[in-house]
Amino acid sequence: MENEVSQKTIEYFLEQHNISDPDQKAKVLPVITDIVYEYNMNVVEYEKEDDEYKKKKILEELKETEEKLGEIIKEELNS
Repeated sequence: MENEVSQKTIEYFLEQHNISDPDQKAKVLPVITDIVYEYNMNVVEYEKEDDEYKKKKILEELKETEEKLGEIIKEELNS
């Protein structure tokens, strides 16, 4: 399962939501940058963690962060 957890770029999240238009990217970028940073810091924490319970909790947080990013991106594009 560890192979599934990796740091992701902002571009990765934009591609996941089919955002290729530069204007849309410019609109979303300032809003998601800190969240993607937080996501990647959690990945680093996951990689360093030895306790399986804590790793499971970090995985849950990573999934929540990905969902949150999706919601934020949709909201920004619709506003």
